[in-house]
Amino acid sequence: MRYKALGLAGPLVALALAPPALAQQNPSGEGQQSAQNPPPDSHAAQDKPAKPKADAPKPKHLLGDWNKTLSDKGVDLTFKYEGDVADVVSGGKRRGADYAQQLEFDVKADWGKIAGIKGLSSTVTFVNRLGKSAARSRAGDSLFQFEPSYGGTHHAIIHLVQAFADWKSDKGTVDIAVGRLPVGHDFGTSPYYCEFMDTALCGYPHSLPAKRGFTAFPNSTW
Repeated sequence: MRYKALGLAGPLVALALAPPALAQQNPSGEGQQSAQNPPPDSHAAQDKPAKPKADAPKPKHLLGDWNKTLSDKGVDLTFKYEGDVADVVSGGKRRGADYAQQLEFDVKADWGKIAGIKGLSSTVTFVNRLGKSAARSRAGDSLFQFEPSYGGTHHAIIHLVQAFADWKSDKGTVDIAVGRLPVGHDFGTSPYYCEFMDTALCGYPHSLPAKRGFTAFPNSTW
């Protein structure tokens, strides 16, 4: 609000210091249109539909266009950070908060751009996870993790999540993935699940991978 007020101050001062209206400086009124007789095209201008507002500016990468050159050649590098804080405010073993985090590095290649192999791409993902589980240490729950960025890497400094090649047909009717990948990316999942922080829902309801025998991020299967 402070910046809006400062932004209005300039126009208000300009209006206060502006010279009297031209009609007052030129009493004869020559060369001017009166308020009762506006220019012929004034009504037409009022009837014109308002121009649509410009689209909101697209978000920019924190480090600028450093990846654009590689992306144009078919290689995309992505670094992600996720931090989760879970606080037990009542019940459980003891109250308090714990923090967990995940650092993720992805390398994606479009082999159509690199080698002319249309529809073929590859993905490699590594993660590093640190922190504590409030579910275990404070709530006494070893089944559901409150922080989705905790666990699954066996405390490895660098954990390989996936490394696979993916080929899609022109019409998208055939999709073949070969390599090491979390099967849960394609089965038993939904983007709506991860609107919740608790891993009871994100990204697989009721820990389906553990109950149904398929892998889920950050674990994978050849």
